[in-house]
Amino acid sequence: MTALQRVLVITEQGRIVGTQIAPDGVQPGATASGASARLRAGPGQTVHEVHVAVPADLASLEARDRFHAMLAKEVSAKK
Repeated sequence: MTALQRVLVITEQGRIVGTQIAPDGVQPGATASGASARLRAGPGQTVHEVHVAVPADLASLEARDRFHAMLAKEVSAKK
């Protein structure tokens, strides 16, 4: 069984425009030095937090397209 991970998803007019996978137990972007970065929604955008199984390999365009399609379904299901 694959563990679910927290993923931040930014949408604009129903399209995914950004994603950020948060490491387990750590705020998105946090480092040992205490610095952090996190996606923020801009004007006309919405941020969603979903918990999904993240594929191990997202190197190919096809893999990223499949991942975004899965995220889009998750975001739609939460509405």
